[in-house]
Amino acid sequence: MTRRRVPAVLGAVVFGLVASAGAFGQSPEPDRQPRFKPGVFVEYFSRTIASDGDSAQTMLKTGFGGLRFETRISNGLSFGVLAGYGFSNANGLVFRDLPFSIDYEAGAAGGFLAGADVHNSFIRTKKYEIEGLARFVAYFGGKKQVGVTNLNLPGGVDARGTWMRVQAGPVLRYFGSEDLSPFISLFVDRLWGTYTVNETIFDLTGTEEKKISGKGWVRGSFGITYSPYAFFSLEAEVTALPYNKVAGGLNFDYGGSVVGIFSF
Repeated sequence: MTRRRVPAVLGAVVFGLVASAGAFGQSPEPDRQPRFKPGVFVEYFSRTIASDGDSAQTMLKTGFGGLRFETRISNGLSFGVLAGYGFSNANGLVFRDLPFSIDYEAGAAGGFLAGADVHNSFIRTKKYEIEGLARFVAYFGGKKQVGVTNLNLPGGVDARGTWMRVQAGPVLRYFGSEDLSPFISLFVDRLWGTYTVNETIFDLTGTEEKKISGKGWVRGSFGITYSPYAFFSLEAEVTALPYNKVAGGLNFDYGGSVVGIFSF
């Protein structure tokens, strides 16, 4: 799948979730469902990435937090938005076409992120729920400036990274316990973006843009929602995403998140 086709695929998934709400959405107590769910979240994930023109793989490490707001549009169908701030570290990217090639080791850079998601509950009984979820998040990194110390001439580089992530798939939840609701999910998970580096060495300047894409396509997760009160719940989730190593064989990237949700 090319990067140009990803938004179209996401649009089709979202349309399918919305269109099927009336046909499959089932809830035994629709009037008791909360209409608004503001919350706070933190998330961390590591993602093996490949870059254009380079057969080597490196690691993108990202941690961020922020606020989210979800509203129920109709029985079983809800829409949410999120915004926050975080840090991304893409150490190991190699830029070869500047005045002098560099191995990017500037460390984490801060940036803002924003996104949206749509949930549709297809089937819900007293103990189980199957819902579909589609989410899109974009990260806009700030400029990271570092000096060049391995040359006898004054100089420095600045780098800026931007990435986008789309996820879509089913979630199965169990409501058999009074306060704890475990769930599992299986998502298509795609990440792509660009890193741009500007280098100045004395009177020489150069700019290079490197396109990146996350390895692996499908990730699984396990999580638990703890609801000690009717108006508040805490949700924790861990994820694993398999990918093929350059040297052969299978490896995994991992992530996790915690979300505090207020309901009214």
